[in-house]
Amino acid sequence: MPLVIRIPENFRHLVHSDMQVTKQTSVDGFVSFVDFGPTILSLAGGKLSVEHDGKPFLGRNISMADVNKRDTTVSFADRFDEKYDMVRTIRRGKFKYMRHYLPFNPDGLFAEYRYRQAAFKSGVTYTKPGN
Repeated sequence: MPLVIRIPENFRHLVHSDMQVTKQTSVDGFVSFVDFGPTILSLAGGKLSVEHDGKPFLGRNISMADVNKRDTTVSFADRFDEKYDMVRTIRRGKFKYMRHYLPFNPDGLFAEYRYRQAAFKSGVTYTKPGN
């Protein structure tokens, strides 16, 4: 999924000089959600340790070339509220391998509680899968 980042003028000093880009600039490197924590630490000047799973994608020492070299992501899905699933994925470049360990689960898991919330009760109708 695309990630759009805006660096306000008064925070530009926190990023590498080649990250001072225009509106048309795009980066081809992969960023994962686990990269957000290390990125915040990097921007705040904190120390990263080997226990951090992700890698920062912004900071004084992270150039656009460093980010563009990232071509691999690993992901998983295990639990969705009261439903469970077990999916593992690795993506490298334009290739993606996805393994569903519980293929009998539907792709869109039905979570009952969501449809009992006020936002859904305001005129939205739904049908349980299989009905």
